[in-house]
Amino acid sequence: MSPFSPLLPSPRHRGIILIFVLLALGMRLGGIQWDQGCHLHPDERFLSMVADALTLPSSPGEYLDPQRSPMNPYNKGFDLFVYGTLPLSVTKALAVFLGMDGYDRLYLLGRGLAALADVLTLLCVVWFSALIQRRYSLDEGLPLLAAFFYAGAVLPIQSAHFFTVDSFLTFFMFSAFVCAFRSSLAPSPLFTALAGLLGGWALATKLPAALIFPLLGILLALPHGRQRRWLALGGHLALFSLAALVALRIGDPHMFAPGVFSLTPEGRFVENIRTLRQWSRPDVWFPPAFQWIDRAPVIFALENLLRWGVGLPFGLLMLLGGALACRSTWRALRRGEYRPDLLVTGVWVLGFFLFQSVQFSKTLRYFLPLYPFFAILAAAGTLGGVALVPGRARRAVLGVLVVAAMVWPTAFLSIYTREHSRVTASRWIYENVPPGDVLTAEYWDDALPLPLGNKNPGIYTILSMRVFDEESPAKEAHMNAVLASADWIVLSSNRGYGSLMRLPGRFPHTGQYYRDLFAGRLGFRREATFTSYPRIDLGLFSWEFPDDGAEEVFSVYDHPQVTIFRRVSRDAGPPGETSPQP
Repeated sequence: MSPFSPLLPSPRHRGIILIFVLLALGMRLGGIQWDQGCHLHPDERFLSMVADALTLPSSPGEYLDPQRSPMNPYNKGFDLFVYGTLPLSVTKALAVFLGMDGYDRLYLLGRGLAALADVLTLLCVVWFSALIQRRYSLDEGLPLLAAFFYAGAVLPIQSAHFFTVDSFLTFFMFSAFVCAFRSSLAPSPLFTALAGLLGGWALATKLPAALIFPLLGILLALPHGRQRRWLALGGHLALFSLAALVALRIGDPHMFAPGVFSLTPEGRFVENIRTLRQWSRPDVWFPPAFQWIDRAPVIFALENLLRWGVGLPFGLLMLLGGALACRSTWRALRRGEYRPDLLVTGVWVLGFFLFQSVQFSKTLRYFLPLYPFFAILAAAGTLGGVALVPGRARRAVLGVLVVAAMVWPTAFLSIYTREHSRVTASRWIYENVPPGDVLTAEYWDDALPLPLGNKNPGIYTILSMRVFDEESPAKEAHMNAVLASADWIVLSSNRGYGSLMRLPGRFPHTGQYYRDLFAGRLGFRREATFTSYPRIDLGLFSWEFPDDGAEEVFSVYDHPQVTIFRRVSRDAGPPGETSPQP
């Protein structure tokens, strides 16, 4: 087998796949300035601040020495940094080279690189699909459909619009897997080394990439184990390990103790990871974690995946593909055919999903490394489903399935064609709220109005409403005092009421405050609501997809619902008291 065979699918499909690649790139780069330069993604905002503070080293030795490196966040005053630095280092170096350095420009380059990384993931999906299609004589349409489904996968599209580490992580993890899988078909030092390098860079992007390493090791061991070539096996695993270690050490020196050649973990980084794990527990009072309290294991993650991460048509086809893959594997085993590469891959995919879905934090982005596999399963499900249809109707059924699968991504992409809801709400506030009025802003959420052009929120008095604090008489007195002073209540997303109203045992007073506010019992009337739901417009016909029920982080960054209340009466009592309606 040639070292690079097969890298591409059937020749007659390559032009179509190129179209899908260009389509995917357009979907990920379209609306790249979706927040109109207001830095409305908190994780991206933090990474932009860190990257802006970094400076390029004067020599490789300075870069590799964490104690001296100007690319080490710890040396720039960021004592809590739990990501890998590889995406920041690459983005910073390119920003300086291209003249895009600076807080207000660098993040756009970061978004562009995230989009590029996700398109490279799509190419790896094509490559892996071609590998298994030829190895197991599957339908030639598998790589074509896999490319189609990944191009239109909503969560990868959304993540590629953010300068965060998730799209980079997915590319490094999946490309490392494909290289290891390729080496499992025919032992190749080249692909073994590439698997190690890419796996190391995945770790240098985000530490949870360690979850892919057991799968990589097993895949690399498979061909040697069958042939009892233990010496060759040891050589390949040593090459893989060395390549991964070198890639990690170069990709993220900040994880290591001082010294150019140090391989000892850095104490502050280890402590940061422990702190992050402590925050991801229901008994710790950390506001971003409240949304995960009392979420059902497995079911919550699966529901969000099917409804929002890929959409129901894609999701159902993916489940069908998984069922067909299980049936095919079972039949092969009964015939005495052993497919260990696909078997261990399938077990890992299922195990990864179950592991993440029973964690306290079940956010959709933690499942992003599985989306390449989901696209391939959806392609297999489509082919399997169409095969059950009589010959003449197959093309029509395939067309219906393809169109149905594109409804949700098409609707979702519409949010990047409109002005951000917080920007629209800010314009409304400047036009309708008199200067000097008192507005509220919820702690742990972005305050409105945003600075827009020559308009500045300094013309208003903005009071912080500490709704996320632990319930106490002091908090109740604070909220009542803010309500007594406020002329307007501004909820810039559902972050507060979406989480706290679910937890009456922890937030009885705050939950009552929200119920009274929305019912008009506090002397405030809902004056304006700004939404940017995913939507399909077909002239006279418009189909909107309200996604308030999705997990908080799916909507709160790029299309949150903003609700503004105006005071209409000062006769109402504090939350929980019966008061006359205005």
